[in-house]
Amino acid sequence: MHRPHLLLDWHLNCNTNKLTCTLLDGALVYEALAGGFEGYTKVYNNETSRIANDAQWQEEKHWISRHFGKYYGYYQPEDIPGKSDGLITADGLVTSGGLVMSEGLGSEGEYIDHLQRSQYLLEGLDTSPITFFDPTINPEKKPVPAFRTPDKGLTIYKLLPTTRTYYLSDGDQSMPDMDNPKLLEYAHWHGTCPCQMLPHIKSYVLSSYEEMAIAGIHSVAIEKCKLGEWEAPLRPDLQKHFTYPTTQSHTITTENLHTLDN
Repeated sequence: MHRPHLLLDWHLNCNTNKLTCTLLDGALVYEALAGGFEGYTKVYNNETSRIANDAQWQEEKHWISRHFGKYYGYYQPEDIPGKSDGLITADGLVTSGGLVMSEGLGSEGEYIDHLQRSQYLLEGLDTSPITFFDPTINPEKKPVPAFRTPDKGLTIYKLLPTTRTYYLSDGDQSMPDMDNPKLLEYAHWHGTCPCQMLPHIKSYVLSSYEEMAIAGIHSVAIEKCKLGEWEAPLRPDLQKHFTYPTTQSHTITTENLHTLDN
């Protein structure tokens, strides 16, 4: 109860899609491959090793705790009940916003994932969503990119929709949701951080007002963005975890709008 939980500062370079965590002033560096879905590389004192799976990664987090816990916190996956404002389900699981809390607690009592990242980072609170769509443009609600801004609309990023995810797999990593018969028509997901459920996403891609219009964002919202009058992000302090994209790619057109998959 008296020890802080392990929190790791991961950084995603959206231009290279490299997700890294640098500790000990660069003496210890981890790279999560596909959000950890494909394992990790570790460079410690210039020696490179491989962390192949979740079990090894859990052991690694205990190793970080034993040796460097006073700097980064302590891995306490079992010490959760009674320590958060989350809800306890009938089977004794502690949840926050519907997420099962099994890896410890964030600095504000929030959910943290297998990479020891805050729920607020995973929810994309570093940017503000632009969700004011013209209902006449996509009445069937087919998959389209999501749009977000870090600076009240002056810069626009898009998140590509995807079904190469693992929300429906029940732990079966050989069956992505796009191959799962449970997948509903037009179901899709967006994400800002690669993780076990969304391992293959590109995160933020530089976009434009023109692409927003093609995707059906209302002209009123676009004008507010041009003036820098859109809502500010809830947690701009989280922007330090990203190198945001600097070149535009995956151009949206009227032809590929509903088929541009991550």
